[in-house]
Amino acid sequence: MLKTFIATILAEALAIYGLVVGLLSVFHITSSLPIEGGVRIFAAGLTMGAAALGAGFGIGAAGSAMASATAEKPEIFSRAVVSLILAEALAIYALVTALLLVFAA
Repeated sequence: MLKTFIATILAEALAIYGLVVGLLSVFHITSSLPIEGGVRIFAAGLTMGAAALGAGFGIGAAGSAMASATAEKPEIFSRAVVSLILAEALAIYALVTALLLVFAA
């Protein structure tokens, strides 16, 4: 039963990554933040947002194809889920990049 929700769970993780970057960015903003810090925070949000959008499209396309393929042949689930994991990896890389941008000295 959980196999049918894997694409939905991975897509929800994208929203959590965006929430983490957003909250950390908001708490990092102070009244004495220089313009370079503001640009870094903006770039972090833009990076995470664009990557989450791309990963979301990838997860949607791969999840749809995986659902169709595993409905016909359930034994190929483990091979079909690899494309979902690769699409999710894009968002994880963006999360790391965004965190580096927010906390850069």
